[in-house]
Amino acid sequence: GQWTILQSRDGDRVLKRCFSIASAPSDRHGLTYYVERTGAGGISNWLHACQGGEEVEVRGPHGKFPGEGTGALLLVAFDTGISPAWAVIQDMAERKSADPVRLLYGWSRGGKTPLAHEIAALAVSWPALTVTFLDPDGVLRAIPGAAAGMGRAAVAGRVQWLDPAKAALLAAGLAPERIAEEPYDRPKPGGGG
Repeated sequence: GQWTILQSRDGDRVLKRCFSIASAPSDRHGLTYYVERTGAGGISNWLHACQGGEEVEVRGPHGKFPGEGTGALLLVAFDTGISPAWAVIQDMAERKSADPVRLLYGWSRGGKTPLAHEIAALAVSWPALTVTFLDPDGVLRAIPGAAAGMGRAAVAGRVQWLDPAKAALLAAGLAPERIAEEPYDRPKPGGGG
């Protein structure tokens, strides 16, 4: 998916990290991100603590938007990997794409699954979209069946799930060049930590 580098300062420290864009390209109100607060996450914790008025530098966008193209699309999202998948889904729905889109969404954190209500509501109003909510291991088991008839795929999330998901997509017959990937815990050029 597409991503930007967000950078700011906390005293003398420079904080920067890559974040996937969760808003559709047609959204003229600005960029939307879903930022998970982590114990070691310098900028993610800083963003959660912002009161307003702080400056954040945005560099990008970078990457390829997987909604571009034609043909049936399988989206595989693990945890906050839903951000780029949601951007693709919104864009294709706004364009009233007739291409079938299947979303396998694996949430490992317990509690409320982010965007579940919004995604389910869109699936009701846009018949090209089918959605399956599972835990990450369930998503990995579902990939072979879900990949049937899909001409392309995009997978986003942590490498612990992304790598086996990509292997399952390849085993299901998708060509490597037809699989877009957005790993969240592999460094991106210039992205910092």
